[in-house]
Amino acid sequence: MWMISVNQGKNAVMLAYYRQMNFTEFKKIKESRIIQKNLIYSDLTESPYGDYLCIDIWWGAIDFLLVGPGANKSNPLKKLIFGGVPLDTDDIWFDFGPIRYLEPNEVQEISELLVKISPEVLIARYNTASMIENQVPPDIWWTENQSEVVISIKSCYSKIVDFFQKAASRKNYILAYITA
Repeated sequence: MWMISVNQGKNAVMLAYYRQMNFTEFKKIKESRIIQKNLIYSDLTESPYGDYLCIDIWWGAIDFLLVGPGANKSNPLKKLIFGGVPLDTDDIWFDFGPIRYLEPNEVQEISELLVKISPEVLIARYNTASMIENQVPPDIWWTENQSEVVISIKSCYSKIVDFFQKAASRKNYILAYITA
């Protein structure tokens, strides 16, 4: 089961973001609370924030379809959405937890697992009733056109696979965070 941030209403729209960057950019961000806050609240294209990907509201669905219900922390794919180490030792919390990072070796491992799961295989696991039963965010499963939902999830998943492959080939770090 997924949790909703206590500051957010039942229908809060929460978006997931990734940024990939080299060690120099990563170190600069890790050492600066100001840059960490700006990472969340400023223009998404500004340097030194690295390559950027937003997977919109589909983070819960993708996590659920990859690893299933529950907190299966032994599955390396669980790190895709909820993994990594908090960026700041003082645990700066934004809307849905701290900014987290994955080291290049973790990015490589996740990338290798993602390419083994095609968008079609991922979507074959999709079941509206299961999404509702497990309270997978966003809670739009019963109101939206399901064919559009499937297309959106497949599109976001394909972007994630490409993003992680590029980061792995560059031996980059990835930052991940969710905001409302």
